[in-house]
Amino acid sequence: MHVYPTVFEVITPHLRPEVVVDPTTPLQRGQRLLVMGEGVDICGLKRLEADPFVLPRALAYYDLVCGARELRREVPAPLAWASSRDIETASSQVEWMLERLAESCPRFEDMAQHLCRTECYQLVRFVLARSSECSIAAMARQYGLSDVHFYRLCKKYFGQSLKRRLRVHRAACALLEGIGPDRNFTQLALEHGYSSASHFCAEIKAITGTSPSSLYEITRTH
Repeated sequence: MHVYPTVFEVITPHLRPEVVVDPTTPLQRGQRLLVMGEGVDICGLKRLEADPFVLPRALAYYDLVCGARELRREVPAPLAWASSRDIETASSQVEWMLERLAESCPRFEDMAQHLCRTECYQLVRFVLARSSECSIAAMARQYGLSDVHFYRLCKKYFGQSLKRRLRVHRAACALLEGIGPDRNFTQLALEHGYSSASHFCAEIKAITGTSPSSLYEITRTH
């Protein structure tokens, strides 16, 4: 099983050749290090509480939208990425990752190669690719696990029950497609497996607290 990302705080700064910043510049006390892979020198570092599944899960969603990431044959070398701001919360990690992707940072691909080798990334991609055409029981059989074990594994990696996650995912996919001159709520609902437009609108309001028409109005005014 591939190693998951770990966040550390720098307590005793010293040179670390594997750190992704200027390798000749000593780290500063209080900086965060996001470590991937085995073999990184963690002397003088304090491990922080951080969900190890946030980044592989977020990358799986990103790659679902932007296209499959090519997995290199060779296993990437271990690395550590220095940050001057907190990156231990889920939101800060996702923000940090999206910034690196927006910059098209070449070295982030090394980090991504680590992330996409984790079981979390692979399971999330597996589920999302089949969510519109397979039942959960069918996905469990395809993955080679019992229903109970598959449910537990999905809850571990998704951070919530699989039914809840798929419910939100279906709603998000429908909302992102949007409506226009050639598509109304009835068509959108039927395309995404809702029984009617009223079912779709009720589901969106239950998840977001706002009706889909209000959400589209917000996006049109920003």
